[in-house]
Amino acid sequence: MCNVRTTCVVAAAALIIVASGCNAGNENLSPMGPQSLTTHGRTLGPGTRRTTWAKSVFVSDHFVGKVYQFADRRNGPVLGTITDSKGPLGLDMDSSGNLYVAAEGDYAIKVYAPGSYSATSTLSDPGEFISSVAVCPNGTVYAANEFGFSQKPGDVAIFAPGAKSPTGTVPDANIYSAAFATCDANNVLWFTYSNFANEMQVASYNGVTVTEYGNLHLGTANSASGIRALKTGKLAMGNTYVGLNLYHDSPRKNDPTRPLGCRVGSAITFSFDRSDKQIYEVDSSSSIEKCDISGKQLYTIGQGTLDTADDVYAFPGGNN
Repeated sequence: MCNVRTTCVVAAAALIIVASGCNAGNENLSPMGPQSLTTHGRTLGPGTRRTTWAKSVFVSDHFVGKVYQFADRRNGPVLGTITDSKGPLGLDMDSSGNLYVAAEGDYAIKVYAPGSYSATSTLSDPGEFISSVAVCPNGTVYAANEFGFSQKPGDVAIFAPGAKSPTGTVPDANIYSAAFATCDANNVLWFTYSNFANEMQVASYNGVTVTEYGNLHLGTANSASGIRALKTGKLAMGNTYVGLNLYHDSPRKNDPTRPLGCRVGSAITFSFDRSDKQIYEVDSSSSIEKCDISGKQLYTIGQGTLDTADDVYAFPGGNN
């Protein structure tokens, strides 16, 4: 079994650029012990509370088992670090500012209240390797699962509002490995997945019906990257070779896309600010590039600190 974010997804190149190797959900990763960072003369670590995530950018670092909180400014310092999520990948946030972390190695989604570096809640999805998490405005949470145990194909698990374990799965039998997921302002789930022919596909789910949109120029499972719903009613989807593109909601197969981002060919995963005017983009150098909507590069975050970068989320996010 291969993790779609490593170099061996369906015998091909990486979907997300991280350290090479196939760790099948990283069962052998050891949980990171309590660690702390010294910032501005004080120590921040698990259990430390800043009471707010304001003016912060979060970045997951899968193989070192950390989620960093950076100050949202040029070469912003680390404000704190989360170390109790094993193999963190996808990030999302609800309207109350709770941070959701897809902890692949824990087979769970860890939830962190504003200012808390220890999980305040856990949504368990046993037997599944979670790559992405999507939180809808109505409180429904979705987990995009790359694979299940014993070579089981992936799926998208549904957590009804308040549920701590899955209450169902998205009824899409075409999924071989679910990759990325996002919720729009109308509580519609949008997700990407690799089908059994190793083709990247886009679909939506309104709580009753799945609608398929095909490939939408995303290429194979090895070149497609993240998906985010914008507050302005559009979808952004990425390709590691051509960068980000903006689509209509609902997208069409021949949708005229609008390029986004400031580095063509380095759109790994990304997030937007609340106004959808600025983009935070993980690039291939494992730093975060902040750009405006026209593609002008504003500044770099996390350079020299990150070992690898897997997902990014800016507070406050654009689709909350």
